[in-house]
Amino acid sequence: MGKWDFDGDEAFFFFVAGIVGVFGFFNWYLQIIRRARRVWAGHIRFLLAIAPMIAGAGLVFVLTHWADPKYVIDQLDYQLMFFAGGLMWVWLIGWMLPLFGMSPWDDGLERANPAAGMVSCGAILGAMAIYAGGNVGGGPTIWTTIFPAFVATVAWMLLWLFLELVTRSSDQIAIDRDFAGGFRLAGFLIAGGLILGRAIAGDWTSWDGTFRDALHLSWPLPILAISLIVLTFLNRPTPERPAPNVVTAGLIPALVFVAVAVGYLFLLGPADIGKHVITYEQYMGAK
Repeated sequence: MGKWDFDGDEAFFFFVAGIVGVFGFFNWYLQIIRRARRVWAGHIRFLLAIAPMIAGAGLVFVLTHWADPKYVIDQLDYQLMFFAGGLMWVWLIGWMLPLFGMSPWDDGLERANPAAGMVSCGAILGAMAIYAGGNVGGGPTIWTTIFPAFVATVAWMLLWLFLELVTRSSDQIAIDRDFAGGFRLAGFLIAGGLILGRAIAGDWTSWDGTFRDALHLSWPLPILAISLIVLTFLNRPTPERPAPNVVTAGLIPALVFVAVAVGYLFLLGPADIGKHVITYEQYMGAK
């Protein structure tokens, strides 16, 4: 069940993550209750409500089956700490969505825009996939879990920002209500999160090795990004075709993105868990 004897930095992280996680939880669901006034926003409300639950369930599975076999699996204290960190992760991503040109509240619920709702859900699931991947395997400190997840999340967001600058897809989604575009981008965000999460997964051995492996294992991501750019330009809403086909231009590409990511994960196989044990003393001595 755990000893509940956190070091100072662990206790501080748990405290901050717990506060942000609890506040974010209540804020997220209060926004869903308050803003979804329109009857036809019900399906969007459901998506925004269920996505964090699915993300949280995935993280719980990782923490109880694939995390550090000594310090996290069967250790409730560290499981709760890392779970609080995951809650903080997704709420921060949710609050930052307006920086990418769309809001789950203003666009998704107030304007009953399902495309914006889909992207918001994809962002939550993709971000949690990265954080969960960082929790796979063992490491000597919590920072060998948290920092790689942070770097991978920043890389994922920068790639998304680059795609936004190139395609201006937020205008299509938020203004033109391009449901197909929302599906495509949501699928890409989930696929990117899965790939980056797997890239940082596994036992920590060194900082150089962690980031070298992450860069090496992330090679499918640029290919998916180029594919998304091409599909976005080919399927822009026009006066002649204001609503591209949701299935052929949106759902199928999104499913292909996710299928490619999942297939790549199966191709790589399980990450190392408990095979390369670096103790805290060894870690401190190597610094």
